[in-house]
Amino acid sequence: MPEQKPSARSFAAGKFSPPVLDPQRHLPRTRVIEILRQAEARGRRIFLIRGQAGRGKTTLAREFLQECDAPFLWYQMGEEDRDPVFFCAALLEGLRRPLARFRTPLLEAMLDKGELATGDAERAAELLATELSAFLSGPFFLVFDDLHLIDGSPASLAFFSSLLQFLPVDVRVLGLSRWALPLSLEKKCLLILDNETLALNRQETVALYDRLFDLAPTGETLDLAVRRSEGWIMGLVLIGRALARFGEDAVCSRLHGMESLGQEQVEEFFGEEVLDGLDEEMRHGLLRLALFDDLPLPLIARVSEDERVPELLAELSRHNLFVRADEEGCTYGFHHLFRDSLRNLGLRELSEEERRRALARGGRWYLEDGRIEEALACLAEARDYPACEALLKDFGMALLGSNRLKTLETALGTLPEPVMDEYAVLAFYYGMSLMDSCPERAHALLEQARGRFAETGMARGELLASAQLILFHLFIDGRFNLAAPLLGRAERLLAGLESTLPPIMLIQVNHALAAGHYFIYGDGEAVPRYAGHAWELAKQHDYDNLLAGITIIQGYHYAVRGHWESFRAKAEEAQELLANPRVSPLHRLYLRLMQLNLLSLQGDLVNYHRQRAVIEEIFSRDLLVKTTLGPLFWVLDIDVALAEGRLDEAATFVRMGLDSGYAAGNPHLRGMYRQYQAFLLALADRRPEALAAVDEALALRNEAGGRLFTAINRMILGAACVRLGEPERAERLLEEAIRLCEDLDEHFTRIGALAFRGLLRLSLGRTEEAGADIRGAMVGLKNNHLRHFYLATPTLLQEFLAAAGRLGIEVETARAIAARQLDLALLDKGRILPRLHIRTLGPLVMSLDRRMELREGVWSPAQRAFWALLLSEKERSLPQERMQLGLWPESPADKSRASFDTLLSRARRVLDAACHPLSAKNYLELKRGVLALINCHAEDEDFSAEIVSGLRLARQGRPWQAGNRLYRGLRLWRGGYLSQVEVEDEQLLARRSELERLYLQGVLAWGGLLVTAGRDDEALDLYNEALRVDPTQHDLVKALYELHSRGNAPTAARRMLEQYRKALARADYEPDEIDAIVESLWVPQPEKRGNF
Repeated sequence: MPEQKPSARSFAAGKFSPPVLDPQRHLPRTRVIEILRQAEARGRRIFLIRGQAGRGKTTLAREFLQECDAPFLWYQMGEEDRDPVFFCAALLEGLRRPLARFRTPLLEAMLDKGELATGDAERAAELLATELSAFLSGPFFLVFDDLHLIDGSPASLAFFSSLLQFLPVDVRVLGLSRWALPLSLEKKCLLILDNETLALNRQETVALYDRLFDLAPTGETLDLAVRRSEGWIMGLVLIGRALARFGEDAVCSRLHGMESLGQEQVEEFFGEEVLDGLDEEMRHGLLRLALFDDLPLPLIARVSEDERVPELLAELSRHNLFVRADEEGCTYGFHHLFRDSLRNLGLRELSEEERRRALARGGRWYLEDGRIEEALACLAEARDYPACEALLKDFGMALLGSNRLKTLETALGTLPEPVMDEYAVLAFYYGMSLMDSCPERAHALLEQARGRFAETGMARGELLASAQLILFHLFIDGRFNLAAPLLGRAERLLAGLESTLPPIMLIQVNHALAAGHYFIYGDGEAVPRYAGHAWELAKQHDYDNLLAGITIIQGYHYAVRGHWESFRAKAEEAQELLANPRVSPLHRLYLRLMQLNLLSLQGDLVNYHRQRAVIEEIFSRDLLVKTTLGPLFWVLDIDVALAEGRLDEAATFVRMGLDSGYAAGNPHLRGMYRQYQAFLLALADRRPEALAAVDEALALRNEAGGRLFTAINRMILGAACVRLGEPERAERLLEEAIRLCEDLDEHFTRIGALAFRGLLRLSLGRTEEAGADIRGAMVGLKNNHLRHFYLATPTLLQEFLAAAGRLGIEVETARAIAARQLDLALLDKGRILPRLHIRTLGPLVMSLDRRMELREGVWSPAQRAFWALLLSEKERSLPQERMQLGLWPESPADKSRASFDTLLSRARRVLDAACHPLSAKNYLELKRGVLALINCHAEDEDFSAEIVSGLRLARQGRPWQAGNRLYRGLRLWRGGYLSQVEVEDEQLLARRSELERLYLQGVLAWGGLLVTAGRDDEALDLYNEALRVDPTQHDLVKALYELHSRGNAPTAARRMLEQYRKALARADYEPDEIDAIVESLWVPQPEKRGNF
């Protein structure tokens, strides 16, 4: 199969050719042209000219273009444009005719690499319109003739609607259609002309007969002609020709005998006017030609089988008898009414064999001319199956590679079912065309093709079909076990064919094999080998969309192996790919799913919720995406809800997943939801329902297969059985999970299984075995820098960490996790205490276990100073003498000591009352003359650590991780450090200054990342809020000014500059200094990369 692609030459000669107007035989439509002119003057830029065939739509549009005298593209719609990818490619090629230097590098690359899918209509239209807007410097017209031919193709209609939405104001669009189309258009930009407007009135009919036939019918005849034709131009022309031949009496007599002109009268006229004088051979030649839309001379010669036919067409064209020729006389076309009439006659007069022979000849000619899509359509309609198969052997992969799926579906969908049994190539490509729209039917066809390929020894076909079937079982029907035998066979086939396959096939096959080994076996050697080879090829040959899919598999592989740094590196690659327009919307969502998975595993729930909200925005715009991908995201939502103790919400996500159509027939996905449901039911003590869920989840996983997912299944169901009081079953399931994880070298699931088995054994009094399990889990958490494990609700995690503390196992790690994840202090012998949470950014606020909150107002000024001095010290501890000196520098020692005792006593009383039944001594202690805050946590520590880390990651070129850190830090900012405390303490003032500096640096870094991601509104809010802290911060003002300028908001930009000047003046800058500072805002800054 040579790697060939349809080129620009594959477009029909008449695709971009406007009709030629003969001034001698053309009636000017002055009245209607004036309507169009006036509408344009009122700002209308989209003109839909809607009317039955023969209403003069095409001629009117051509005349309007002549009147406007502006550059234009005439685009002749055809059946092939029902494929939106073809429509986009053809339109792009057409635009290069009048706009010779016009290019859209990004869209061209997407088309060339097959990265534009059927569902990407809006994205393609926006890219094309954006480039066109930048290129044009004046009015330009786009005419789409026969627009109704894409009716019934939602994707092509979506592309056209989006194009109209995004096109620049300089572009005028004329859409010519026989009927109304379901288009979403703004009425203020739109003008619709219908049959009534297009109809000729009496005065125009007089002009028509005078100009075309040199006739002056009587008033009665004119009235009768207009009434019977209803002003239909073609009807009036037919009546005029009859008047010229037969006279008024004969014609009026016939008109009185009918209510109106219809298809029957039209066909009768064409028969009398054109066909009656032809012999059977020439007549049949015309009928055969009517099977085709455009008629280049070589095609005419090939199909008509009569050398007189070209001369006849030239004669009909010269007399304007419903045949048009291009300016060179090389291509002809029938008027739509004439062609439709000829086709109807052909159905009656041509045998089926004669029709098929003509179509087959035409198909072969199209193939020779490089018009692959039309060749396939003709050969399929001709039922020439060997020729179809031969064509697809040569060009099928090129059509797939260009995402011409609708073209393949339309052509092959007409073939009888038995044909697919005999012609494996046809079954394969028809199956591939249906993968998105009808996956179950696609599966049957691909399985059919694979079997036939295997029987006939077509190894390449068998390999490609096997690869697609592997992906089907992994991502659509969730039956990994059915993919296992295909995987082994595909590997053997690839070994023998690898040197003969083009890069695109190698990438796709290696990707399928990598995915298969990950989902089925969790193979630590095969996954990186196949994925790495596919990744290198995709990178080398610039297949960005395929690169995205491979990156996802690599990321998940690293997660299984506990290679967290490598997983984070893949998350950074994903971030770059998210900013790449060549990556499909579907792959972008999968990339975001991978990033969310990493956040969930690492316990970064703050950023999980932020990035999950971005995905919800996408879901809200695309219901189809939500119904197909929503169930995958809900699995992660369950994990996070459990980690936060939101059990009711977790149960809701479970119900949503089980009720979704996607999960209903997918044992992999349904099994995942049922295993979570089993655990939640066990926590709720609903024993019978939980046990039923356990049994079903086991059965579903056995049906689906997949070693990694089996390990997760056994771990979750083992945990459920622990809670259900089924120790033997629980231990058996957890043992299987641990064994599988050890075989797979999987870390995260193994930690959870060891933790639950440890708790189980501890409850059974098997302390030594329990200690070994708990140690294994704690070491796993420590070595992997993890904070939690599967199903670790706050209650369960607290129970586990307390057990580790009692047994003296990895106590420091347990304390760190308890503090970070649960805001708890782990004391000696596993005792647990809620930490005192101190909000130090903005007003001072203390809280405990989310149930007590002490705001700044409860403290006296002296007490606020007391807390400020203590909080500003390193380690939050201060010698008593230093505190006394800081509060009462002028007082004698004994007096300041008495004041200190009183102050401390009152502070403890307030804390005691708020902490009850706990004691304030758990948090504020005086030991050996040193005052210390213990078992507490102040937010400025987290803020400082997060911002410093975020800035470092940004400098290292890791924007996704940098953004996560910066966001976590900045969300803590509610104002300056202890902003309401007035104490002249050097340490406090230095701390306040340092945190403010970090805040402004963090804002600039995070804002830059938001801007790069296109989230300008968030950046604006962020910058405006930061200006309240320091209205003279130059970099901040510059960033904000550039945002206003880019957003075309000159008023906001001017107001901001005025405020900046005033702030500088208040800061004692001289006028000339202010001018210089403001002028420096125009110096451009280098762009930053990232996408959030």
